[in-house]
Amino acid sequence: MDSIIFEKGGLNLNDRLKDKVALITGAARGIGKACAQLFAKEGAVVILTDIEDSLGQNVATEIGDSVFYKHLDVSQETDWKNTINWIQGQFGRLDILVNNAGITGINQGLGPQDPENCSLEAWKTIHQINLDSVFLGCKYAIGLMKQKHTGSIVNISSRSGIVGVPQMAPYAV
Repeated sequence: MDSIIFEKGGLNLNDRLKDKVALITGAARGIGKACAQLFAKEGAVVILTDIEDSLGQNVATEIGDSVFYKHLDVSQETDWKNTINWIQGQFGRLDILVNNAGITGINQGLGPQDPENCSLEAWKTIHQINLDSVFLGCKYAIGLMKQKHTGSIVNISSRSGIVGVPQMAPYAV
């Protein structure tokens, strides 16, 4: 089915993002990687970001010429400023931001995640990556998007925020 080009009213639906500039966080694997693949297939220039530089660079190369890898620790305001400044210098605009980066805390060795045993340090680390990063992404992306009076921001979240997970309290928040 991927090889079929769908058209409706002359619009090639395989080019819905043609020439759009998209920044995707946490894109070296999982949902972020899938977004990067789809966006590139749809014609976007993709800035794939992550903290796993080797993996991220490999994914960018694997996807194709319209994908660029940039190191971005989403919890660090300076990294956001540098990334947005790079995008402005390279492309002059940003059309799409996908705030996808996130951690559970369990696989990152941050100790117990239940409310009684979670450390304040682990709580803060998880929130810096999962919550503060969304604020920082929006803060800096909006400034660049406003220059062209257009843009789309997609904030990815988990169903765990609705149903909760007692053994992953900071993540569920």
